[in-house]
Amino acid sequence: MGFLSSLLPRQLVGLDIGVSGIKAVEIAGKKEKRLMAYNRIALPMDTMSPEGEIRNRHNLVEALAKLFAGKNFSSKKVAIGAFGNSIMTKKISVPKMTANEFSNQLYFEAEQYIPFNVNEVNMDFAILGNSTNTSATTPMMDVLLIAAKKDYIGQLRGAVDEAGLTVDVVDSQAFALGNVFEFNYGLQLRQAPSGMANVIIDFGAGGTKLSVVEKDKTTFTRELRQSGISCTNAIAERLGLSFSEAEQRKISDYESKEVGQVIHDFCGTLAEEVGRTLDFYLSQSTEKTIE
Repeated sequence: MGFLSSLLPRQLVGLDIGVSGIKAVEIAGKKEKRLMAYNRIALPMDTMSPEGEIRNRHNLVEALAKLFAGKNFSSKKVAIGAFGNSIMTKKISVPKMTANEFSNQLYFEAEQYIPFNVNEVNMDFAILGNSTNTSATTPMMDVLLIAAKKDYIGQLRGAVDEAGLTVDVVDSQAFALGNVFEFNYGLQLRQAPSGMANVIIDFGAGGTKLSVVEKDKTTFTRELRQSGISCTNAIAERLGLSFSEAEQRKISDYESKEVGQVIHDFCGTLAEEVGRTLDFYLSQSTEKTIE
């Protein structure tokens, strides 16, 4: 079934640390997967930045400990999702080779594409398949690179460890989104025509994550700056309100003319940004279509 299914026998709890709160979920079962436990807790504002950085470690540790204080979960081993400016992905085309061969030259290849010091990042890759680059004179393959700054991952792991949990897996939230989609719709995805892609959009408090899934692979990800917080900021600026007042009106007064207009304009900007992102994805190959 894929990456997510491989985690189930390890009794891990999936942990989603976001800007507005933390969600935890546990799934178990061999043939039939079942939701065993779920819990969530709100985070005080400014605990996490929209860029994924920890601004208030104490608040984060306290919330994590409280989330697991009950008997909801059978394990304190967790798989966490990371996000923000300290993580990036890049799809590249290289001469066809085995995974072991590419692994041996991973950091050399990454230096050409990753805007971080390669000695300061953790890196991984996924071979997507044969490249659609028809101008190449030698057989090529597409590879998705992912890099995460070591200091960022270290800070995230440190906070989780301090809360009494054990980090077993660190994944990109955008890839985790694709894994969940594949987990739920894997059969339909594998039966889809070649070149058919599905787009998943996760609109959150701190940002909007976009993942493109082809067959059973996440082949393209982007994090957009439009978010629940930026929508609230737009309302506050337009109507001369404090952030908390704007947030309350966004929730309870969204049908009013003045608040509704700001939300309408914001959604238009978000739709344009999503459209531009998908146009860029489609421009990489004439054989791609979106379901």
